[in-house]
Amino acid sequence: MGSEDEYRVKIDDREYRAKVVEESEDRVIVEVEGRRFIVEFPSAQRVPQVIEEAKPVVRSREQTQKKAPETRVASPPKTVEAPQTAAAGKVIRSNVPGKVVEVLKREGDHVSVNETVLKMESMKMIIEIKSPHEGRIKKLHVKAGEYVNPGTVLAELE
Repeated sequence: MGSEDEYRVKIDDREYRAKVVEESEDRVIVEVEGRRFIVEFPSAQRVPQVIEEAKPVVRSREQTQKKAPETRVASPPKTVEAPQTAAAGKVIRSNVPGKVVEVLKREGDHVSVNETVLKMESMKMIIEIKSPHEGRIKKLHVKAGEYVNPGTVLAELE
C-alpha cells in the first residue's frame, strides 16, 4: 500500500471515495471527504477498529478485495492526548491502547519497582501498569476513564 491508495466505501447506502494517506503495520489513516480517520488493526486478523472520528463504515483492503460484508464501527470515546515524551527522567508508559479504569497512586506517592500504579482495560482484560523504576510520582498525566495509545507517558517519576 502506498500513500496514494484510493477505495470506494459504502456507508448507509451512500458511496464515498476513501484515500489512504498514511499506513503502518497496525493502522492506516484514511481521508473521506476531507475528514481523517485512524483505523487500527488490533490483531493479526486485520479486523479494522476506528479509534478516532468514527461513524463511517471502514473496511480493510483485504475485505474490499474479497467483497466481504460491511463492518459497522461504533463511535469510540475520546482518546486522551497525554504527552508521548517527557523531560529527561523516569517515566511510566502505556504498552497497550486502552482505557484507564483505576489510578492507585497520587502525585507525591512513593513507588517501588514493579509496584502497580494504575489499571487499564485493553482487549477486554484488566492490565496492571507497574512502575519500572523506584521513585516518587512527580506528575500523573492520566485519570480514570481516559483512553490512551501505546507509548503514551502515564506518569513521571523523580
